Amino acid sequence: MPTIHLTVEGMHCRRCVRQATALLRDVPGITTVTADLSTGRITLTGGATEQAVLQALAATTFTVRITTASPPSGLHRRPGPGGTS
Repeated sequence: MPTIHLTVEGMHCRRCVRQATALLRDVPGITTVTADLSTGRITLTGGATEQAVLQALAATTFTVRITTASPPSGLHRRPGPGGTS
């Protein structure tokens, strides 16, 4: 299942975490949202696009960066002949 990791600047309290996670849970395709207030990071799993994730938080005062995203299951690159990609 694809995973998206976000760094969220401006997420300073539990109310901020609740706001961000509630908005992200409404994004079609998101199955789990896990926030860590101490690091300012949010991890999402599911089939949402990066654009949909960023759009969900666009109206907030948060500055959001996608730090990593894994490809959807089945889209991983496989080594070519001789073990090269």
